[in-house]
Amino acid sequence: MTNNATLLQRYGTALTAIDAELARADRRRSDDGYLLFLRGELQRHAGDSKAARNSYQEARTNLAAQVRNAPGNYWLPITLAQVEAGLGNKAEAMDQARRAIALLPASTDAYFGPNFEEVQARVQARFGQRDEAIAAGWFGEVAEHLAARIGDVVAAPAGPWAMVATRAESMPPERPRITDAKPFLRA
Repeated sequence: MTNNATLLQRYGTALTAIDAELARADRRRSDDGYLLFLRGELQRHAGDSKAARNSYQEARTNLAAQVRNAPGNYWLPITLAQVEAGLGNKAEAMDQARRAIALLPASTDAYFGPNFEEVQARVQARFGQRDEAIAAGWFGEVAEHLAARIGDVVAAPAGPWAMVATRAESMPPERPRITDAKPFLRA
């Protein structure tokens, strides 16, 4: 729901649903950290940076306590990595992302492991660490003169999908292709 709300820019609807869930007495409290993180993300997208910071801080408090109580849970540090990124804490965000990846590497879980690596790449990009994301191979082989073309938002479909710009100036002209291999930028 929050992904759709973000894409459709209907933040209020999703925030109302999250707040209602947080207020429910009969729910699992272990979800609080994740819900607070989602609330912070929606508030950030809606432009309410003060409320987003407060939600991120609440989420950090909740998730940090859960990480201490369940050190083998890989979901907690990957969410905490995103929370720390939202708070602008680069070192902590990267530490938590690396921790989650160590707990569940792609070599042992082909579904969630790569997802955690993708979250790490997004955290790196959020702090302007484009070079580290490129070095980690998240964009395939990138010619040096093309590296600057990788922006703050990268859409990389997994499967036979095509992305189409709605306006000619929205995307630089690139030839679309369908492949199972990692995407490559070519001259």
